[in-house]
Amino acid sequence: MKLDDLLKVASDFPIQKVRKISVSDDIFSIEQAPQLISLLNPEEIEWKYNSIIIGPDGTEIQTRGSKRDKKYYYLSPIYESQIGWDLELSSIKSLENMIYDLLPCKEGESYFNPSFWYREDIIENKNIVMESGEINEKLRERNHKLTFYDNNLSLELGYVNPLYTYLNPFIISQSKKIIGKSEFFSISLKETYTLIGENKLYLENNNGYIKVESNGKIALMKSITWKETKPYEIVWNLKNKVQRVNCKLPFPISLYKLYPAGILPFFIKYENHTLTLGLINLNETPIVVNLVLAARIEEANLLSPQGEEIDKLNPEFDRIKIPMRRLGIAYIRLKIRKLLESFLKRKIISS
Repeated sequence: MKLDDLLKVASDFPIQKVRKISVSDDIFSIEQAPQLISLLNPEEIEWKYNSIIIGPDGTEIQTRGSKRDKKYYYLSPIYESQIGWDLELSSIKSLENMIYDLLPCKEGESYFNPSFWYREDIIENKNIVMESGEINEKLRERNHKLTFYDNNLSLELGYVNPLYTYLNPFIISQSKKIIGKSEFFSISLKETYTLIGENKLYLENNNGYIKVESNGKIALMKSITWKETKPYEIVWNLKNKVQRVNCKLPFPISLYKLYPAGILPFFIKYENHTLTLGLINLNETPIVVNLVLAARIEEANLLSPQGEEIDKLNPEFDRIKIPMRRLGIAYIRLKIRKLLESFLKRKIISS
């Protein structure tokens, strides 16, 4: 198994069990490799050493090597690198069917924000804002600080050895060394400068002179700490753009909302009144996730990576609470139905 194969594992749901896998060194540049490998539920993992490898979320895996006389212990990642994480969801189009099933669509088009959070964006050369899951025939213009540069950017910060915060698969990492690429880098010393790319960014620091290159848009944000900017959400937004859908509503609606911050969907599928989500908790603490829908939730289940029901959740009409461990991955399946118009009107977004 190579690095690219492992990165597809969590989003290739349901995940097929494997009896035996052989892994290459590059896989252990992924901090969450132990958790991702465990999703395959292998009976045997072959590597070059007999070892116990412990991931940042606490997941442990045991590998069998050619040398059987000694066991090595590792904290993941074994090889530190910036890899980046492609958050573009090929399944996001299935949400259109969810819109048609749940909402009173008439002939005409609307803008749809697929993000599960409040969104600032630039569309048709306008600074706009949209609520989480907003469906609206009009764009609402608002001033915000999101600006974009094309392909490259240079900063003379004088930060010779700052702390870099960056996005890797299923985790936010920190280091003082940059030897790879990622979709965002926050550069922290006296203040924090966060660079967020439509595609992976290549960053070089030459004695405090920062050079950034990418194939596409680059956003720059200044703050006290990187957490203020929620750069993982902006990366998700850049990968999953505002859509035009064939649905005109009598009033603008929020289809869904997910909170608190630090929860990202990496798998979305809607079919026959069933919504399946794969979620990752980027927070360093266990958390209860709140998901609110413009729908009545009839049934909710936590699923194993293989798609089997492992626990029932108790929905509260149009919302569900999902417990997640620190840096954990969770799969949920919801059976949902259309709301009566009187309840749907509670989801109206005011101008």
